[in-house]
Amino acid sequence: MARALARTLVTAGLAAGLAVPLVGAGGPALADPKNAQVIELTCGGTTYHVAVFGNGLFAPALDIHGTTVFVPHAFTGFHGSLYAPDGTLIEHATEPDEIQGSGNQPMDTVCTYRITYTFTGEEGPGAPPAGSVFVGTGTVSGQRTGR
Repeated sequence: MARALARTLVTAGLAAGLAVPLVGAGGPALADPKNAQVIELTCGGTTYHVAVFGNGLFAPALDIHGTTVFVPHAFTGFHGSLYAPDGTLIEHATEPDEIQGSGNQPMDTVCTYRITYTFTGEEGPGAPPAGSVFVGTGTVSGQRTGR
């Protein structure tokens, strides 16, 4: 169950939260995170809060505090853990690496990410009980523009 849940949350969280909105000429490319999931990326010694709006694992991410755009090309080392409301580990899973296309795309940035999701009880049949927490971590490699 955690493996399917991890895949769903990674795809929904990273891909549905990392898109590039259209920006008018001359203005900063600031993302409006109210319709996106904000994910924390740590690249080297710098932490970014990025918004993902698109669908698919390789949707780009936009720094909500600046003009940096992250274009992912590979996700590696994903680990996901599902915890009961009392903090007991229910299940741990790892996911295979996901590399876009041939894997020959330029990759000038390597970042780590962490996704945390607390279940509300409204997710539907088969979901963990309300108060359960999913934590996923991994590495994403790709390009960074607008530095």
